[in-house]
Amino acid sequence: MDALGHHIRLRLEDDRVIAPGPENRRVVTRVVLAQARREHLLAFRLVDTHLHIEVGCGREAAGRLAQRIEGSLRKRLELRFVPAYVKLIQDQQHLNNTFRYVLDQERHHGLDTDPFHDGSNLPDLLGLRVLGQFTAENVRALLPRITRRDLLGYLGLPDLDGSPIRYDHLEPAAAAAAGLGELRGSTSEVVAARSAAVRVAGDEIPLGHLAGLLDVSIRTVQRIRSLPVDERLVVAVRRQLWLRSWAEEKGRTAEDARGGGEKAELER
Repeated sequence: MDALGHHIRLRLEDDRVIAPGPENRRVVTRVVLAQARREHLLAFRLVDTHLHIEVGCGREAAGRLAQRIEGSLRKRLELRFVPAYVKLIQDQQHLNNTFRYVLDQERHHGLDTDPFHDGSNLPDLLGLRVLGQFTAENVRALLPRITRRDLLGYLGLPDLDGSPIRYDHLEPAAAAAAGLGELRGSTSEVVAARSAAVRVAGDEIPLGHLAGLLDVSIRTVQRIRSLPVDERLVVAVRRQLWLRSWAEEKGRTAEDARGGGEKAELER
C-alpha cells in the first residue's frame, strides 16, 4: 500500500530563527504553498528555528518537496538548510496526531511570536487567507475528523464572524488575507487586496479616512470601488479584521485586569 504521508522538518545550518517578522514569515508561507500543491499538503507551521510540514504523499515526493522549498528559500531569503528530516506517517491516528502537533508548535515550544499564524496554513483552513485554501480540501479528504472547532481552538476563538470590527487594522488585515508583506505598489495581487478591503469597509468609513488607512489617494479608492472583487478575499479580509479586533480587545481586557489587580493590592 502507498504511504499515508510524511512529516518533514527543516532547520538552518546555524540553527538561527528562519524568518523573523510577519513579512518574512509570509515569504516562507508563499513558498511552501506554491511548492507543495501537488503533494497533498495538510499542514505546515513555521516556529522560530524550524519549519514543520505534513504531506499526504510518498517518501520520494516528500524528499523532492523539501529540496524545492530549500532551494526557493535560498534564493528568496538567502537561507541554507541542513538535510531535511522526513518521517513516515504510520497510520490514520498518526496522520491526525501529526496534524495537531504541527499546528500546535508555538504552544509546544512556549512561544507567542506568530499569534495570527502567518507562518502556517491555519488561515487558509479557516478562510482567513485565499492562497492555500486548497489545503482545506486536502484536510476534508484525508482528515475528516478535524472540525472547524478544532481549528478555531488554535486561535482561542469561538468563531470568526463577530462584531464589532475595528477598521484601524484594515491594511494589515488585507495584506494578511492576500499573504502579502504589505500593500505597496500596483501588482494584481495588491490591487485585489485593496479592492477587497474597500468592499469590506463599504460606507462605514468616510472616504478620506479610508484612503488614509490604505495609504492611497481618494481618487484611487474611487477607482477601486468600480473594480471586480474576489468574494473569497472579501471574506478573508473581514475575518482578519475580526481576528485583530478581537485580539486587541482581549489585550485591553487583560491589561485592565492587571491594572485592577495592582490597584486592589495598593489599596490594602
